[in-house]
Amino acid sequence: MKNLIKKKIPVAIKNIQKILDKSDAFILVSAEYNHMPPPALINMLNYYYKEFDRKPSCICTYSVGDFAGVRVQSPLRSLMSQLGSPPIKYGMFQPKLSKDFDEKGIPHNSKDAEERFNIFFEELLWYANLLKGGKKI
Repeated sequence: MKNLIKKKIPVAIKNIQKILDKSDAFILVSAEYNHMPPPALINMLNYYYKEFDRKPSCICTYSVGDFAGVRVQSPLRSLMSQLGSPPIKYGMFQPKLSKDFDEKGIPHNSKDAEERFNIFFEELLWYANLLKGGKKI
């Protein structure tokens, strides 16, 4: 029965599962959809479980308005915690997306964007390296 169920899993789902298994940490990038994360993102995250276990995560949000998608931070942080992927304290918030980036996604002030990115990324790497060395009991 178990083999029959595994054969019915779509190839795309299996491919994502392999990527998640190999990952040491996760950066979730999300827009805001009616003050919540997009339903497709939540659906995808809910499909997996053990792939997230004991791997740190970071939430990065954006919007075209002033709030940078901060309202989706809380539900995503909570969900990642439930999946066993503890979110680090830093994240990246990007308000006014269409104003601060050009059509190709290049920031107008690359120094500011790079500095903000490095703050959370260095912290995420620290946690990933620390947790990767841990042993499951």
